[in-house]
Amino acid sequence: MESEREPTVAEAAELLGRHNEIRSRAARQRESRGSAWLQVVGSVLLSVYVGILLVMFTGFDPHESGGGPSQYVHLLLLPVLLFCGLVQGARDRFRVRTRPGVGQVIIGAAPLAAFMVLTALSIAGVAYPWWLNALIPLVLFAATASPALRRLRDPQPSAADDRWSTQPLPPVTRWTTVAIGAAFGIGSAVSTWTWAPLVWMAMWIALLIAAIVGWRMPWGLPRTGFLWGPAHWMLYGAATVVLFALAAVLSTVDTASIAVPFGAASLAFALLVLSSVIPLRTGR
Repeated sequence: MESEREPTVAEAAELLGRHNEIRSRAARQRESRGSAWLQVVGSVLLSVYVGILLVMFTGFDPHESGGGPSQYVHLLLLPVLLFCGLVQGARDRFRVRTRPGVGQVIIGAAPLAAFMVLTALSIAGVAYPWWLNALIPLVLFAATASPALRRLRDPQPSAADDRWSTQPLPPVTRWTTVAIGAAFGIGSAVSTWTWAPLVWMAMWIALLIAAIVGWRMPWGLPRTGFLWGPAHWMLYGAATVVLFALAAVLSTVDTASIAVPFGAASLAFALLVLSSVIPLRTGR
């Protein structure tokens, strides 16, 4: 039996080139670590949002004057909805084309359904074990963040990893970032005022119009999220923590000094103004 012919130098080079091309294609298809980190942040955001809502509505009396804790839900909802628009641009930046499978959707939807049931029980005045308020957010985080956490444990980098850095923002993106900070600041400042619902209604209408009109514009949320770097996202997260903390405090105390919402408003606005101007020059 004849032995197999040894490949020539040209054939070996061609095989090596094909191998490198396959590896490069696999790296491009592998989800970037930056995208995985943003998914983890989104899972944390959603889980904390659910946890604070459960605590806010524990013992909630729907007939309470002034709306009770429900009047502070806007402080939680605003950063979550803006995050959804911003992260769409980040997905485009990282070329994320995959969608969660049916099983993953069911696993993530189960704790959300449990959250809705517990909220309905609280509004109806039906007591349930207090530890469920902590269990549901933890289960929700585990269900929604597990794919991204598995990616972060993968030591192999993706082709997109080295391209994500914090660069100076274009002027239009800076103004959008400042506008987000202004929305955070205004919403926080008026949160304890009697006419706060009117301000929030006007803000939601303005934000809805801006989101629809600017979805494909340079100043829209997706484009802003596309251009944001890690530092911009971290400062947005810090401003979100300020709003979440303000909502938690205001919903658990009977009266709060006017300095509390105004201090939170100033801090949230300052964080996003800072985000709009950093870095001062392009890093090398």
